[in-house]
Amino acid sequence: MLKLAYETIKAKDPNIVVISGALSPTGYFLGGCSEAGCDDGPYLKRMVDAGALNYADCVGVHANGYNVPPDKTHTDGYNDTTATFRGPFTNPIPSWYFRSTLELYRGHGSESEAAVHHRIRLGSSEGFGYTPPSYEFVNDNTLQEQGDYIVQAFDLMKAWGYVKMAFLFNLDYAQKSPDGVQDRTAPWSIFDQTGAGARPLNSCGCT
Repeated sequence: MLKLAYETIKAKDPNIVVISGALSPTGYFLGGCSEAGCDDGPYLKRMVDAGALNYADCVGVHANGYNVPPDKTHTDGYNDTTATFRGPFTNPIPSWYFRSTLELYRGHGSESEAAVHHRIRLGSSEGFGYTPPSYEFVNDNTLQEQGDYIVQAFDLMKAWGYVKMAFLFNLDYAQKSPDGVQDRTAPWSIFDQTGAGARPLNSCGCT
């Protein structure tokens, strides 16, 4: 499918950038596959072995950021004792960690010129009074941390050099949610519910 799409797109305009579909971070399958799904690490490796990097200008990556600073890896032994969501600390796999996820994908494409494209999700439920089901980790991030993590993530990607482009998710889903703040993606919004103000603060105190 990727090969056919790539060849069709490039035939129309060779300057169009083709990005492979970003895989969901599914490291909880612990390196294996089942009828329920497949760990994105070995799945990506199978794609690369099948020649996927010949048909993509960038490898798509998708990670949530969770409740861990973006410079940490799953092998650092990092443990936030104040965090109520314990997944990254009791089950330290790459999927919980921004840096580990990027390094995993880079490792599978290190022998190719294909760069990484990343969609970033760093959220906080502060000020909402609502937690989307299955996204409880947003309760551990303050707005200050959300802002700091966003800035730090972009600074890190710029320093690493192998991330070709990155998109921050999202701008204003808190405002667009039909229930005000009841949308599961609202905590990642950088605009507040009114759309008039910015939610996160970075370390300089700027909005």
